[in-house]
Amino acid sequence: MDAAAIDPHRRLDELGVDSLMGAQLFLRVRDRFDIHLSPLDLSTDATPARLARLIHERMAQPAVPPG
Repeated sequence: MDAAAIDPHRRLDELGVDSLMGAQLFLRVRDRFDIHLSPLDLSTDATPARLARLIHERMAQPAVPPG
């Protein structure tokens, strides 16, 4: 699917994102941005726009050391 064809306000499940794709998305976001998402972050009302906003907000937060 062409990125320009994606409605950023349409729910992820309506765009065909299933649980396996959600898990892959968790991993890619973690690896790319060092941000950990929870299953609630991909809840039934999640959209690309909300997910982008969440990633942006978490990137702006100071890193918390593990442990």
